[in-house]
Amino acid sequence: MGKSQLFTQWYPSNEDQHVRQPDDGWLSGIAPGVLAYVRADEGWLAGNAGALVGRTSMVLVDTAATRARTQAMLGALRARCGDLPVSAIVNTHHHPGHTLGNGALPPTTTVIGHRACREEMLRYGTAPADPFPGIVVADGTGVPLSPPTVTFDDSLVLHVADTQVELRFMGPAHTRGDIVAWVPEHRVVFAGDLVVHRAHPNLLDGTIAGYPAVLHRLRSLDARVIVPGRGPVCGPEVIDDMLAYAEFVTDLAADGFERGLTPLELASDVPLGRFATWQDGERLVANVHRAYAELLGGPACAPLDSGRVLEDVAKCRGGPLDAEIYVAGDDLSV
Repeated sequence: MGKSQLFTQWYPSNEDQHVRQPDDGWLSGIAPGVLAYVRADEGWLAGNAGALVGRTSMVLVDTAATRARTQAMLGALRARCGDLPVSAIVNTHHHPGHTLGNGALPPTTTVIGHRACREEMLRYGTAPADPFPGIVVADGTGVPLSPPTVTFDDSLVLHVADTQVELRFMGPAHTRGDIVAWVPEHRVVFAGDLVVHRAHPNLLDGTIAGYPAVLHRLRSLDARVIVPGRGPVCGPEVIDDMLAYAEFVTDLAADGFERGLTPLELASDVPLGRFATWQDGERLVANVHRAYAELLGGPACAPLDSGRVLEDVAKCRGGPLDAEIYVAGDDLSV
């Protein structure tokens, strides 16, 4: 399968507020010392990131799926902040669109994440050479796997200059190790993929049943600004969108399960209503697979047959997943 190109669009921006990078994304100031790097919204592995900027160093919140995309973000940060070193990376969860770029930073960089994030990333290293079936191999700039070296279970507080950053485990939802980076002084939260804006969330590795409780917990922070895992920076109203989507999938799956439909049959012929304009509509079939597993009594976040699920996703999409990553052999060493 040949390479396809993602991130070809230049996004319009106010030059006073954004530093643009071709083929990737843009950097936007959210609050003093708090920056969001928002990537183009195509593809399963296009994840947002951010930076917390101190006087002598900065802390990244997530990286990217490849070395090239991570370096594009670092270039934007240098243009905005000068040559401040990156002292640490916070990973909101283990998915490759947010973590594989860790290895583009010096090996001395501290990587922080939930214990489950480290465990799941280490599992990559024991997986077959192609642990992400159905995903197009397209970027030849592979990076070594760099899982968290500092882990926690419930919470951890960072101090970036005078800014306090609270890392909080929100409970299983998108994955079994989702955390947020909450900056209470500015009421800004980096939500990872607990929140995606104008896109279907991906709950294949998570839980449909447990998702609403985590969203309510996130809303209780009373954030002013949410940096989602993908899509434009938004306000707390997007949580209502996520709750509505969780209810939609829950009701849809219950009906399809009772009628004996397969997830693919159900997801291929359902009116999406308000969600029809959201990106990555093919994720619905993956979410129905997760809902069915829970209706059968399966525990939250229990591994599913990802090969089978992604085959259904590709059929629902009408072609291969629009996601690109380089994962091969030695690049998975830890």
